[in-house]
Amino acid sequence: MRGFIKYVTTDKGLNLETIKLEGQDSTIGGTYYYQLNETSVANTKLMLQSHLNLGPKEGNQTESVQSQIQE
Repeated sequence: MRGFIKYVTTDKGLNLETIKLEGQDSTIGGTYYYQLNETSVANTKLMLQSHLNLGPKEGNQTESVQSQIQE
């Protein structure tokens, strides 16, 4: 385990990023839900696609986000 921690924390190790999905707390029928902001979800999806080189093939990112929100 120490070897893994050393590997991750060195300059040659993994590059980790934190992504936060925005939303709001909600209680429906006595059950707690975290309702995600649709724009935040669409932007996060585009960012992940970009990191994985799976980005949209046509149009710009704004058009892509708008179309995903309408879905």
